[in-house]
Amino acid sequence: MAEIHLNFLEFENQDFGITVYRKKNNTDQFLKGFDYYDFKDENGNNTKYQISYILLDGFETYKLPPYAKTGIISKALYDQLKDASNGLEWFIKKESEYNRRIHFTISKHAKGRKCIWIEPFFLKSKNTWGLLFDYCFVVDSNIYGEAKFKIDKDILIASGTMNERGGSNVDYYLFKHRYLQAFIKSQIKVINTKFDHTISDKLILIQSKQLNTKTYVFGNGMISNSSYQGLSKYQPLESVKEAVQYYFLYKKIDREIAVALLKGLRGELSPTTFSGMNKLFKIDFSNSMIKGSAIEDFSDKTISDEILKIKKLGNNVSRPGKCGKCLTK
Repeated sequence: MAEIHLNFLEFENQDFGITVYRKKNNTDQFLKGFDYYDFKDENGNNTKYQISYILLDGFETYKLPPYAKTGIISKALYDQLKDASNGLEWFIKKESEYNRRIHFTISKHAKGRKCIWIEPFFLKSKNTWGLLFDYCFVVDSNIYGEAKFKIDKDILIASGTMNERGGSNVDYYLFKHRYLQAFIKSQIKVINTKFDHTISDKLILIQSKQLNTKTYVFGNGMISNSSYQGLSKYQPLESVKEAVQYYFLYKKIDREIAVALLKGLRGELSPTTFSGMNKLFKIDFSNSMIKGSAIEDFSDKTISDEILKIKKLGNNVSRPGKCGKCLTK
């Protein structure tokens, strides 16, 4: 069985000494400012506790085992990592109660920042705590939190998706690995001077397993390794019971595009690629099931007017999204 390296650095000291204060919660009420977790009692039954992170009257002191209540431990480790990262350039990309990810700026870019993010994580397969970490490119945002730039060649190169020449980056993982190794040698070394649990500088090894070949199940229990070939040969796993009626909306200036779409769905344009709704999905796609309307635009008023017309044809008509150009009954 082969082994692989994960982007995971183990904490050398797993005794975190994390203490919380808890009290049995004997009501159905959940008060703001407290967390609530189940703990096993002496008989092995789950008991709900109210959790505080400061000592309060009526609460008992409880030291958490390192492999219990990972949500509480990850929060404590997250706060410790932020404190240990003072002096380095880091930021929190998404502020939320459950966020545990810290982004470190590796270098600036005209359209953003090259970053390494870290996150405390409990690796169940090894029963150990450590850091998940990876490279990413963060596009600059405006005051509303929206990206200033659309994805383009510069951003794809900076993210590693494309190589410097603008082609597909076949060395994508090597590209990221270089950044990760540099981060271990620099930033992790600094964090370890203030972090009590010492982060390893070696990626953890785990055993890998080969997945079975993906298979698709069709009607009458038939199986195929190809979704397309399977649909071409066998009945769908579940057939559509009711008749489906199609209604196409298209701009008058886009009539040729709409006709091409219709022919494509019939399987007339490229039958070897897509043989058609009728043949592939066993759904009636004859002219009697198709209606349409040429409109001037896709404004809200125009769409609403068309929906009123469509509702007269049958039930279960829903409003499409702004990209919607085909409605089905």
